[in-house]
Amino acid sequence: MGMCACYYLLNKEDELLNLSSKGEEELLDYIEENLSESEDLVDIDKMWDALHFVFTGSECGIDLENPLSIAVAGEIELEISDGLVALVSKEKIPQVVKALSEFDMPKALANFSMQKCKEAEIYPNIWDYEEELEEIREELQDAYNELLAFYQKAEEQGKSVLITIY
Repeated sequence: MGMCACYYLLNKEDELLNLSSKGEEELLDYIEENLSESEDLVDIDKMWDALHFVFTGSECGIDLENPLSIAVAGEIELEISDGLVALVSKEKIPQVVKALSEFDMPKALANFSMQKCKEAEIYPNIWDYEEELEEIREELQDAYNELLAFYQKAEEQGKSVLITIY
């Protein structure tokens, strides 16, 4: 199945922060029971690490200095043993929207290199299939478009974002 990234609009980030202090099981149960069927979600499947690499030149991880990194990996990590659960506060959303809006995705995709992804060990391990380059570029463009629209919606509604990668 692999590790997939989902992004959820949140009304109550404090509720999630409280749950995370109670333990991983309660946090993951809450996400499953309250958010997994939400209409306010974007699923970029397995393209999260590659999208982060396109944005930053590095593998996925939280970098508080880079709003493009925050867009993919979040700002406030909630502890889980396998994968990533993180929040982007509603205060940080405008910076993320600005960075995504100003990012030159067509130029980045024109310079996109499967070989560089392979060398950097970017997830998923699909970089030997050069014949799929155009399809992967399309998937990355779609993921970018979906994330931009999603973060714009979060900004308009004054909501936080929850990110899950597992």
